Amino acid sequence: MPRATYLLEMELSYNTWTDASADWQVSESLRIERGIVPGERIAQIGRMTFALHNPDGRYTPDHTNIRAGFEAGIGVRLRASDGIDTRTLFYGRLVRIETDEDVGARRALPLQAVTRLVVEDDIAATHRVRLDAFPLLLDATPGEVANRL
Repeated sequence: MPRATYLLEMELSYNTWTDASADWQVSESLRIERGIVPGERIAQIGRMTFALHNPDGRYTPDHTNIRAGFEAGIGVRLRASDGIDTRTLFYGRLVRIETDEDVGARRALPLQAVTRLVVEDDIAATHRVRLDAFPLLLDATPGEVANRL
């Protein structure tokens, strides 16, 4: 049975994915919370939380060594490959960046050069936008409904 290889990628520039797997801090847990529960009709926000090794400040906002394109709002995805097929396990947008300096200041912990990231899936965007009453559309194509939305 083939072993899976996991890829953690970030969209640091438009439509270009950069592999950040080498910086992935695997000693800290990766947590994926799915937004939909079987049997439920409405999806909630899905989240992925993980940590990156950050000894030189490349994942610290406003640091002189910050990696070009790294900022809140970029696309992040986790993919798995068995050598034949590659599947996306989670895709979303970076919403929170928490450096060790932030955590250490709050908890008086020693610094470990780690940045913790929170990524939310696309359902988060729909939760931020309020929809008013939607008029009844008869004989409408899916494209017409999407355009109206």
